[in-house]
Amino acid sequence: MKKTITTIALSAFLATSIPMLFAQTMTGTSTTATTTPKKTKTVKKIDVICLQNAIEKRDSTLITGLNTENTSVVAAMMARKDALKSAVSLSTKAEIQAARKKADASFRTSVKSAYEIMKNTKKSSWSAYKTEAKACGSTEVEAPMSFSPRE
Repeated sequence: MKKTITTIALSAFLATSIPMLFAQTMTGTSTTATTTPKKTKTVKKIDVICLQNAIEKRDSTLITGLNTENTSVVAAMMARKDALKSAVSLSTKAEIQAARKKADASFRTSVKSAYEIMKNTKKSSWSAYKTEAKACGSTEVEAPMSFSPRE
């Protein structure tokens, strides 16, 4: 039963498709196409060395920013670790919880600050690069590339 339905459907498809193909080829051969010449754009000369220096400056700034962010996050983690180790030695449960909350809040503030500084570094670095790239004669500035899983 399924083979019969499939065969009928395939036959119907082919019966409608084949005349369409012939109709397209027949009408396509009888008409002549006229094309208008395309206007060519004059290409601006790009100062390659200038653009390479702009890329170097942008990426060096981003690398420095990433190193600074990493150092700040590691320092925040070490401070949290020491604070949590000290919290364990406190005598009451309320004191331990308060110390843990304080350590966690301090950690979150430090990490958030490091991320915000890096975000501003990326923004200013790309802004400066776009300005410099245009000054070098580049009309199409590449889009920012993602290099962080947080983006």
